[in-house]
Amino acid sequence: MAIYKAKARVVKVSIGSPDGNRVARIVPEGSIIPQGVHEGQIKHLLARKLIELVEGTEEPAPETTEAERLQEQLDKAVKEVEAAEAKAKAAEAKASDAEAKAADAESELAQLKTPPAKAPGTKASGAK
Repeated sequence: MAIYKAKARVVKVSIGSPDGNRVARIVPEGSIIPQGVHEGQIKHLLARKLIELVEGTEEPAPETTEAERLQEQLDKAVKEVEAAEAKAKAAEAKASDAEAKAADAESELAQLKTPPAKAPGTKASGAK
């Protein structure tokens, strides 16, 4: 990450998202610009020569190409899909087990509610 320092007597910077809440900071001459300043504001301050890059802090450009970055994103998405499919399969198995247990419980309940069969040749109660 590049480090910048104030060249002017004082530099006012905003820390935080350009779309959200930001906090103003006053940076005196020679002090380091704090992290969290939006890149657009850094470019503006550099163009007005209010700040400068501290020597030796420039990061080398990444050596990955656009195609490599896209391939990495694709690989990550494929892994996420595979993980989601595995989760869904596990959930289906769990649901299947729960359905089987529910069917067993219903069968047991039906057996408990059914009166026992009467032996043949016995008279029904209440018949005259």
